[in-house]
Amino acid sequence: MSDDDQGELAEIREQLDRLAGADLNQRRMDVVASLISLTSERIPVAPNVDFALGALTYIAGMPPDAGEVIFAIARTAGWLAHALEEYEETPIRFRPVGRYVVSPASHQPPVPAA
Repeated sequence: MSDDDQGELAEIREQLDRLAGADLNQRRMDVVASLISLTSERIPVAPNVDFALGALTYIAGMPPDAGEVIFAIARTAGWLAHALEEYEETPIRFRPVGRYVVSPASHQPPVPAA
């Protein structure tokens, strides 16, 4: 495991310790801390944001689908911020504009078969 990964794990553990001081379920905190410890021993990858969101919803005793709601709200805020940034700049994407122009004389409706 790299020094960066160790640093990230240490930071997550510190945040968990800070949360432990809050009025949260200590047993759930212990479960999450154990998961972090076990996985760091077996997998050389730091926990990702999905793990953090799952830990937050579990520790706080939120409903099982709360993580999806939090994710959707955060993603929506990001999309809106991105859109607002793009409105302030010259468009950088190729967005072709097409117009279908037809004169009434050149376009005759089909004649039904007799």
